[in-house]
Amino acid sequence: MALGFFLISLQYLFFALRWKLIVDLYKKISFFRILKLNLISQFFNTFIPGGIGGDVVKAIELANTEKIQKKQSFVTILIDRILGLYCMILFSSLFLFIELHQFNAINTYFYTSIAMLAIASLGLFFLKQIIEKLKLLTANYKSILLTKICAALEGLGDGFKAISRPKPLFSVIAFSFLAQVFAIYFIFLVVQSIVPSTPSLFLFFPLACFAFMASSLPITPGGIGFGQAAFYFIFSTINKDIANAVVIGISLLQLFNIIFSLPGAYFFTKISKSTT
Repeated sequence: MALGFFLISLQYLFFALRWKLIVDLYKKISFFRILKLNLISQFFNTFIPGGIGGDVVKAIELANTEKIQKKQSFVTILIDRILGLYCMILFSSLFLFIELHQFNAINTYFYTSIAMLAIASLGLFFLKQIIEKLKLLTANYKSILLTKICAALEGLGDGFKAISRPKPLFSVIAFSFLAQVFAIYFIFLVVQSIVPSTPSLFLFFPLACFAFMASSLPITPGGIGFGQAAFYFIFSTINKDIANAVVIGISLLQLFNIIFSLPGAYFFTKISKSTT
């Protein structure tokens, strides 16, 4: 239990550090403030499907409390989410390559991951051109909503350009990797305690990244239920006993996340009182 709390604490710290790097592009904010907003986001994610609802609350609170434009606030969330997903695809591809010949199912996951990585890389590389093309296509439509969307996309492009410099980009990738390692190692330890013949962490890690990508879809609150199904389906291609143990592991991880989200409710009430 103590090790579990330690691992999840580290995960939260590194996710907060990653978002702080992006927020600092617009305004320097203390790490403790960033951590509090992340906990508020996690609290709302336990009640609102997926991770979108908590992100909206986090963006609004960041704009209200730190005097940042709402457009910029939402851009930091989008960049954080997109880069986080991109890093998961990148890690999956690298680790699956190492374990490519261990199981037949790995080949399918590897080629799927490589295809996703190629599409995502092209999308990020040509993001500026894609945004310019969308602006041209919507130029003839007089709509306030389209104008705001185009302005937000421009902000997204500028944000990616700033974070794409070697030093901040390397830091984002490193923080993403460490955060994912601690969460997945938590599940790995649970599975290892139930099934002695657990595959190596090098294989476990990329498969868990795949499952996390699926469970992040906004279908159920906090991914509960859908996350278990995603993990079971992916790990059942390796071993049914491991798949059953993984379901227990992800359920415990979700329980720990709910416990860690509770301070977010307190911080939200404090922020709400200070802004009214």
